[in-house]
Amino acid sequence: MNAELAALDGPRPDRRDPEIRHFWDGLTERELRAQVCADCQGVQWPPRAACVKCQSLQLTWHVIAGSGTLSTWTEVHRTGLAGYQDLVPYAVGIVEIDETPVRMVGYIHTPDIDTLVAGERLVVRFAERGEGVVLPVWHRESEGA
Repeated sequence: MNAELAALDGPRPDRRDPEIRHFWDGLTERELRAQVCADCQGVQWPPRAACVKCQSLQLTWHVIAGSGTLSTWTEVHRTGLAGYQDLVPYAVGIVEIDETPVRMVGYIHTPDIDTLVAGERLVVRFAERGEGVVLPVWHRESEGA
């Protein structure tokens, strides 16, 4: 799986973008991160300029759990995204992160998409994409480390 992602010749994130730079930095350190409001303690993803609960501008980045529950997914059979055609078919799902209200959309690594089940436990692993880019990839908890 790491070799598959590292070999992709597709778009890469702009790691200098101030709105999401801390997320990408966290992945490099093998951590998932989300914004936390200093005023109301709300946790939010995706990042925004203000807290979605209280509109405070006092947001910081914190490490969040690298595990969660699969809410839903789709199987991608065709993509116009440059470099990703060799991965099809693949699964993209919504993972409800443990102990937070955060939901993340991500690539689910599984050899058999047909066996995915809503409510299934997933854990994140980190895949080197090359050029300093690390991606979060979701795996079944039952697969072990």
